[in-house]
Amino acid sequence: MTRQNGQAACAVERPDPNWVRGVCPQCGEELVSNSYYVGGRGYLVIWECWASLEAAPTCDYRRVL
Repeated sequence: MTRQNGQAACAVERPDPNWVRGVCPQCGEELVSNSYYVGGRGYLVIWECWASLEAAPTCDYRRVL
């Protein structure tokens, strides 16, 4: 996940409200929607805990839709 200027998003920042899909059932942080391209197959939509996207993750919750 990157910001517009190309720098990685940092855990101190909060996610864009348009990405938030709810609250993580494991830790209570925001649950954000991300899409990942899988070569030749298309995109996977994954809801991930915001805390799992830190440099040192404190949660590992992910749900593939």
